[in-house]
Amino acid sequence: LIALLPVPAQMLGEYWGNPLAVSLFAVYASAVSGMEVVLIVVALRGRLFVAPPDRPFARQLILGSLSPMVVFLTSIPLAFASTTLALLWWLVGSVLAGWLLGRMNAVPPEDPAQAR
Repeated sequence: LIALLPVPAQMLGEYWGNPLAVSLFAVYASAVSGMEVVLIVVALRGRLFVAPPDRPFARQLILGSLSPMVVFLTSIPLAFASTTLALLWWLVGSVLAGWLLGRMNAVPPEDPAQAR
């Protein structure tokens, strides 16, 4: 999935005024974000973390990985109204999502390498 990212990125770069190019990139970036969520869930269920996170931090990890998907998917209807508005939403939505996630105050697990 990541190896093919230059294709929609190049299309977006050349045709940034075309809502289909913006939408294609948004769908592709959402798929990448979705696969990150799958990776985190598999690692949590399989107990593959060196320092297992507690529930609030695991929830924050998943929500943090879902937030780009939400921002990109909500930009698709905006792209058909204005591609510039959709691109600006990527910036504003990402900052807003990061700010909201930062207010969760979940504490990461202690690094076992530094605990010694």
